[in-house]
Amino acid sequence: MKKGSEILGHILIVEDEIELGRFLSRLIELKGFRTTHVKSGKEFDKITDFSLFTLAFIDVRLPDRNGIDVLKAMKMQATHCPCVVMTGYSTVKIAVDAIKHGAADFIEKPFEDINLIDQLIDRLLANPQFDVGEEAEFKRIAMELGCFLGTSRSMHQLYELAYKIAPKQVTVLIEGETGTGKEVLTKFIHAASRRSAGSLLNINCGALSETILESELFGHVKGAFTGAMTDRAGYFEAASSGTLFLDEIAEASLSTQVKLLRVLETGEFIKIG
Repeated sequence: MKKGSEILGHILIVEDEIELGRFLSRLIELKGFRTTHVKSGKEFDKITDFSLFTLAFIDVRLPDRNGIDVLKAMKMQATHCPCVVMTGYSTVKIAVDAIKHGAADFIEKPFEDINLIDQLIDRLLANPQFDVGEEAEFKRIAMELGCFLGTSRSMHQLYELAYKIAPKQVTVLIEGETGTGKEVLTKFIHAASRRSAGSLLNINCGALSETILESELFGHVKGAFTGAMTDRAGYFEAASSGTLFLDEIAEASLSTQVKLLRVLETGEFIKIG
């Protein structure tokens, strides 16, 4: 630990994987901070002074408790402390729940880039909310896409949530009646993501027959059906470095929905034929 670490701050790590907890502790201590590592909800309950902490990393799955409950307790005890939720089971529901309950950010395990963790610590300790650059970028993207936020707090919260979710490799379910802006929100998420240089593809699942829809989504090999003269990539393959918007997904047949679920869960698909 560097000299002066107590002045820089004290960071809490709630993580049941001992090696990962040690790794985070070492990374943080090298930056000059003190750390406390607890491995369960029971150990978390033994903490008596939450005012010590300037930042917290909380695993969403602990052996004896849901990490979201730990997050809630942390925010009640130390409203000033930015919290980062960690999980190896990434879903947009977890991300949304975490952010709704006060998480400043959400990261997936295993960590793909250690430098990003380092930068995250620096950013959150400098300012747990949007910094000036993020606020400007958020508004720029919204303006370019024609997103009318107005003075509605709910609309601002929706797009702030979308902005935080955008960099994550998760599937996002957008619900709403026709004309409420689902496609505009999709464009915003794509533009704010690390995939923005790739294509944003849109397919209406309710406008095509089952056979044609599956061919469009998964692609086909030569001779798979009458008229399939060559191999053809599907939307999933074409959007592998971008974003795929599945519009009216509830209108697809149950058989197709089962196949779609497999792709969304595993990232794997098989071409027709």
